[in-house]
Amino acid sequence: QPMAAEPLAQPPSVYAFEAKALADYGPPPAAFWAAPLYAYRIVTRRGALRRDLATKQAEAERMRKRLDDALVALGDRARALAKGGAPALERVRQAEELLRSRDGALAGAMDAHRAALAEIDARLAAAEAELARARDEESRAAATRDAADEEHKRADAKVKRIDIEIRNGASARVSERETAAAEAAQKDARRAEAEGKLQDARRVALAAQAKVDAAQRERSEQEARFSRQSGTRSSGVDDAHGHLRAALVELGRAMLADPSLAAELGAARDEVARLEATSSKHADDVALHDTALRAYDAPQVFLGIALVALALLILLGVVFFPLIYRSFAS
Repeated sequence: QPMAAEPLAQPPSVYAFEAKALADYGPPPAAFWAAPLYAYRIVTRRGALRRDLATKQAEAERMRKRLDDALVALGDRARALAKGGAPALERVRQAEELLRSRDGALAGAMDAHRAALAEIDARLAAAEAELARARDEESRAAATRDAADEEHKRADAKVKRIDIEIRNGASARVSERETAAAEAAQKDARRAEAEGKLQDARRVALAAQAKVDAAQRERSEQEARFSRQSGTRSSGVDDAHGHLRAALVELGRAMLADPSLAAELGAARDEVARLEATSSKHADDVALHDTALRAYDAPQVFLGIALVALALLILLGVVFFPLIYRSFAS
């Protein structure tokens, strides 16, 4: 049977020639007798492309989940910053009330979850502020080191020029060379000192980044534990938990769109932007592989399969015809 093209859920945001290049099916045959080889090429390549597509889909789904988790976390953290009458904040409250009403036993766990997240968020905010200060200090130390390095290069170049002139007979510049060499040594010492301060600043920044990463991992683990707890409830509770996540995602996006919160949510905004860009790239990869699966000449594939089937029928006829003829003749 010819391979039917599965319909796409949405038009791919890729160009046709990119999909054909990825598919690597080759050009359709010019002669009908080459159609079976073309069909064989299509069948084998589609198998490999399907495996690649499954991998890309898993990666895209994992990245989409990470983006949703980041927005949910941002929505949680942004509650204190949101205005009391904000529609997104009101939908979060409604979703929480729905979740509480569907399982009263979950209320205590939710309160404990909220308290744990508040404590983690406080440490995370302090760690992010420390990281921002450390990065600023690292930037200043890098600028100082670069300036000291440039000064040393100029002083060293001056010494080298004097050395060249002395070798060419300018013995009067010997005393000047000693002064320039002393200055170059002093500049080198300043450069070494600036390099040491830069390394110290980098170590401080790395330590601050480790604190931020640890707090973010702890928050994710807390969210995962709460999700497992609520996931063991009935389907109604699961549905309500999904509504709550959707409302938190909406609140997170609303907070990102608020220009008045640019300072408070700068680090979170950068992280969400990075995840969105990565998620978009994975989605494009899925669309590219999905399109590549269909970038073949279907009539030629059908012709190739039909020719193979016809050849098999003829071969079977040639093999069994003498037997059938002798049985009827006898």
